[in-house]
Amino acid sequence: MKWFLNRSTSAKLMSAFGLMAALMVVIGAVALDGMRTIGENTEEIYEKHLKGLHAVDEANIHLINGGRAGRMTVLAKTPEERAKYRALTDEEAQKFLDGLDKMDGYLVTEEAKRKLAEIKVAAPPWAEEMRAVARLAEAGRNNEAQDKLQATVAPGAYIVGKMNDLRDSKFRVSREAFDQATAAHRRARTTMLGVIAGGALLGLLMGYLIARLIARPLVRAVTVLESVAAADFSGRLDASSTDEVGRMAAALNAANEALGRAVGETVAVMEPTAAGDLTRRITTETRGAIRKMAEALNASLDQMA
Repeated sequence: MKWFLNRSTSAKLMSAFGLMAALMVVIGAVALDGMRTIGENTEEIYEKHLKGLHAVDEANIHLINGGRAGRMTVLAKTPEERAKYRALTDEEAQKFLDGLDKMDGYLVTEEAKRKLAEIKVAAPPWAEEMRAVARLAEAGRNNEAQDKLQATVAPGAYIVGKMNDLRDSKFRVSREAFDQATAAHRRARTTMLGVIAGGALLGLLMGYLIARLIARPLVRAVTVLESVAAADFSGRLDASSTDEVGRMAAALNAANEALGRAVGETVAVMEPTAAGDLTRRITTETRGAIRKMAEALNASLDQMA
């Protein structure tokens, strides 16, 4: 602590400002790190989970639309309608298969990957059966189409159930990722608030200490100067530090001591003189106005003697 007390006032202030700047850098670094973590978590939630959920839902829609289009082909009354629904069945079935392939990049757990693998085994035969239903219906072979359509019910229900399981698994993983991101955000916020509060308290403490280091010696100096104004030269200040305040205290102490000696010796000469002893002289080395006063008094005593 002594080394800090001996530093100049400007150095003390610069040290305090430097500390505050360092705290601001720390706060900024903590905030940036928290923002980076939140950004990474948000990107992961979007890229791997929200897009994954969308891919599952999209494939599920094509699965449902493909089954509906196959049934509509059977129920269609005109060749034009049967041709339209047959083409729609082919399109939706292919989109469903393509959607399953697209989901590969969005699944992160082994459970979800296993469920997708099971769906991929059952999906191509079901899609081919639905295409066959639509082709038979388009050809007017409704009885055969209905029989084959009935045969697709169980595989279709199995795939729908697996797709729902896959979506539930994906949603659960997404929820866990969201909870982790929320927890990371709360940790970053708590850490940043703690650093800000600690920085504010440390800044206040530094300001208080520096204010005391500067203000207390000045208050004491005012007290000593008020004593000098009342002709009391006995007051002294603590001049142990080497900063501006310490040097001021040393100078004031030296001035008080010099004034006290000069006034004391003058009194020691004047009291005998008043009693008729003209042999006393002021011998203390002084400067300025006090020296002139001492020389004038000595000269007057010489003339009187």
